[in-house]
Amino acid sequence: MRKAEIGAAVCAGILLALAVKFALGGDAENAMFTGLAAACVGAAGALNRAPMLSGMIASLGGVTFAGYLSFFHDTAMGQCTGGRWDCIRVTGSDMGQIGGIPTAVFAFGFYTAMTAGCFSGWRSKSEMAVSTLTTGAALAAVTSAFMAYQSKVVIGAWCLFCVGLYGIAGILAISAIAAKRRREGAAFEGIFNSENRATWSAFPAGFVAFAVGAAMNTTSATTAATSAPANLSDIYEPAIAPVALSGNEPALGRFTAEWQVVDFADFNCGHCAQDAGPTQEVVNRFDNAKLIHKNYAFVNEGSILAAEAATCAAKQNRFWEISEILFTNAPTSDRSAVDFIAVTMAGLDSDLYNECMADPATSASVTTEREAGSASGVQGTPTLFVNLGAQSQDSWIRVLGGPEELEQILIAAENGEVLDVAQEQ
Repeated sequence: MRKAEIGAAVCAGILLALAVKFALGGDAENAMFTGLAAACVGAAGALNRAPMLSGMIASLGGVTFAGYLSFFHDTAMGQCTGGRWDCIRVTGSDMGQIGGIPTAVFAFGFYTAMTAGCFSGWRSKSEMAVSTLTTGAALAAVTSAFMAYQSKVVIGAWCLFCVGLYGIAGILAISAIAAKRRREGAAFEGIFNSENRATWSAFPAGFVAFAVGAAMNTTSATTAATSAPANLSDIYEPAIAPVALSGNEPALGRFTAEWQVVDFADFNCGHCAQDAGPTQEVVNRFDNAKLIHKNYAFVNEGSILAAEAATCAAKQNRFWEISEILFTNAPTSDRSAVDFIAVTMAGLDSDLYNECMADPATSASVTTEREAGSASGVQGTPTLFVNLGAQSQDSWIRVLGGPEELEQILIAAENGEVLDVAQEQ
């Protein structure tokens, strides 16, 4: 090996170790971009002498990103909500699945196939293997360009892990170009030749990976859809009073959605931070549901300050951005720390923010929301309420649990069940 190749391998190893460190620390964004950098450096090191090896390294990166998104979906969604990322919105869109199977599973199967094909081509040193790499790279590039367009223009949101896969497609394309320059003939010539081991290695590997991913995701979906408790009434009860809504609360979902899910939360509540992402994901699965946030600031003074900052962020249409940051960085009673989160980290307009924080109406709003929660039976956070319209006699129910119980209630509603609300409200 040349010194440059050794250096690239060492750098890629260091970057990969850093990516693992970030991942274990829960920093998904830095983990993804550092991992992408590791794949880029590793692929670049092998580019000149072994472009098929370069393609294999890039494909392994694709297997990692797509596999994580396929098999650890709930965790990934929790790490990709707020700020510039909204994975729940992207993966919950029409492009997030094909025939009921998550698009990430197709990507997992594809990159597994490319890894096997490139490895076979690298080992056999077959000239025809280049056609497998160039065909796969072209397919990845076109698909990534289309999905990036959908994210930016149609959906208006980005998925962190999808962006990582777009980067992998770019590295794969560079590897294919380098491989083509070393081989005479058409780029796609011989792809289905019986002697092209790369293609015939790729197909079975990709099929098996796709089948496993599809089976696991289908099993999860079937379990969720059929695992309703014997007595649905065990996971909800009538609210002691309707939840008071002003109509100005931050909301996720279609404006016209009939089912209202209200989440009373405190930004200094650890369970609220844990449930925020999964709750958003559950609501996002149902077209007729929307999630509404209500402040229930009671833990300490920092909770009140954070709720006020979030209220001001909502006026600048940046509530969901600041909520993720506040849940990650438990606020204290230090006003300057909360201001830093709001202005520097969440990107609020400083003048508008300070004006809002000084307005007595902001503090009054936080107090009113807590009083509304108490009136409906909130005793701690997080507390979820649901109104399903006619399916709950147009009454509010309190969820006895978290995201899992909420999902069961929404599944029941989707199946046409009318929830029994016996208590007068």
